[in-house]
Amino acid sequence: MLSFRTDFTRPEAGWPTEYILWLAAPPEDLATIGRDLSTWPETRICLSVVGRANLLLMTQTHHPTHLHPLLTRLATSHPEAAVVDQRLILRPIKSWGRLLDRSGQAAAVVPVNPWAATTTDE
Repeated sequence: MLSFRTDFTRPEAGWPTEYILWLAAPPEDLATIGRDLSTWPETRICLSVVGRANLLLMTQTHHPTHLHPLLTRLATSHPEAAVVDQRLILRPIKSWGRLLDRSGQAAAVVPVNPWAATTTDE
C-alpha cells in the first residue's frame, strides 16, 4: 500500500535533526516491528529491505540529544531488533519531489510519479 502525507520544512516545524537507522530484525518479526515503528512520531520512513540490515528507519528529532532516548525506546520495545548502523543526515538535498536549498526550503521541483517508466524499464 502506498499512502501520501503532507511534507513540511522540518527545521521550521521543530524537527531539524534527521537520522537513518539500519536495523537487523528476525524475518518473522519484521512486519510487526515495522508496523509499530511506523506509528512513532519520529518516524519519517520505515521499510523492509533485503540484506543483513533488513529494516530501514528514517527518523527526525527535535535535537541531536534526542537520538539516545529514541534508541533506548527501540531497544526496550523491540530487543530482537539490533541497530547495525546509524547516520546523521547533515543536510537534506531532496524531500518528496522538492530540491531543497540550504535553509530547507523548496527551491525546485522534481515531479514524483511512482508509476512512470524509468530508463531501466525500457
